[in-house]
Amino acid sequence: MDDVVIDLDQWRRARRLLPILVDRHGVAFFLDSHVGFPHPPVFCAKRMARAVDVAASWIERRSGRIVDACGRETLMLHLRRVLEARVHAAPQSSRH
Repeated sequence: MDDVVIDLDQWRRARRLLPILVDRHGVAFFLDSHVGFPHPPVFCAKRMARAVDVAASWIERRSGRIVDACGRETLMLHLRRVLEARVHAAPQSSRH
């Protein structure tokens, strides 16, 4: 198993920033518009990647350190968790 070092400052910034991006754009922005009811929601990989790019750029400017590939992967996983939590927390009637 490879050891992974996580930059805690970047992680702290990501935990604050990614929910702000989801709030600003809304969960619907991240959903694939080609998949709808009755199928479960599917997230659009391109839009998620754009959000990760924005977050990584902001974190790099603020921290002065590069967000590497592992850091971007961590951002993507955290974004997915935030989005999944929001989808599951939404009332059933608003998903149709």
